[in-house]
Amino acid sequence: MTPRLVIRPYILDPRLPATSFEPPSSHYDDIASTNWTAGKPPSKKEYFEKKFTGGEEALKAFEQKIDKNAKEAGVDWKWTWRSENAKVGATWDAHRLVWLAGEVAQEGASSGASELLLDAAQSDDDKYPASRQEVSMERLYKAFHTTDDAQMDLSNRDYTSRLAHELGLFASVQEAKNWLESDAGDSELAQALMVAQMNGVQSVPFFVIQDGSDHLNGSGSYDEFMKMFDMAAALHR
Repeated sequence: MTPRLVIRPYILDPRLPATSFEPPSSHYDDIASTNWTAGKPPSKKEYFEKKFTGGEEALKAFEQKIDKNAKEAGVDWKWTWRSENAKVGATWDAHRLVWLAGEVAQEGASSGASELLLDAAQSDDDKYPASRQEVSMERLYKAFHTTDDAQMDLSNRDYTSRLAHELGLFASVQEAKNWLESDAGDSELAQALMVAQMNGVQSVPFFVIQDGSDHLNGSGSYDEFMKMFDMAAALHR
């Protein structure tokens, strides 16, 4: 039995505005009920200062915890959560791209760029190579968490269309932008979010095993995952 990881959407902060589009009202709060302004996502610094009401000490403690856990998992990034340049906007388009990456993986590559990214993300010794979805998700995470640049705005289609092209999801930046400006993927995201709600997902990370036979809320330990995998595999013995 070969394991397969599928990434599903979850809107972590439905209050956020977007630069290039109107976040769907079915999944985002009325902007008038939030602290933000329509069409003007806050900077990372502004966003995290409001999120961590305990001030700099609270943010520092969070950063240290994430940094420790990340390094234990082999991720050594320089976090830029205090950036006054990079923005924190609605992530609807980012979720659409991750969904598309899963669809493209089923149909085959649309260009060689994505194959290069896949090759760079894994070694020849990898027993279970990273999927196109995983590579896309990691690229989006890295863009958000490590970039100190005014162009970094996952709710700006000028920015996300370049990322989508870089990931090999489209043959050109313009093709990517045209797709983002359509409603492609919207109904699929809505369906996936409804399923998440039915499964009781109220935070992330949240892992669903074997399409619902078991689940884990939170990051989980190695032993917890192995126990669930053993139980799932037992059904096929």
